Amino acid sequence: MLYYIIIAVNVFVDWFFPWPHQALEAVAGVFISDENPLIPSKVRDDIIDHVVDVHLSVGEYSALFGRKWRRINYSTPKNFLDFIDRYLGLLEEKDKFILSQVRNN
Repeated sequence: MLYYIIIAVNVFVDWFFPWPHQALEAVAGVFISDENPLIPSKVRDDIIDHVVDVHLSVGEYSALFGRKWRRINYSTPKNFLDFIDRYLGLLEEKDKFILSQVRNN
């Protein structure tokens, strides 16, 4: 009978590098496009700035959380894309809700 020794080591590689502000703005600009009828063009840039600032603030608060509670929380580019996707989905959902309320009254 063979016995294998298993060594459990807490090894962890930090490959999550934060995106620069300019890259976040460029990506948000692609997903929050001028073609979206629910977003007026005059507020589009403000919305892009807001989602970028929120994503960057999550990174700052994650560092604070890590120092205080000794727990690691990552804010990855996938989180940023999910945040934008959820925002656009929620915007569409609420638009449909409001239109249904208007039609029913």
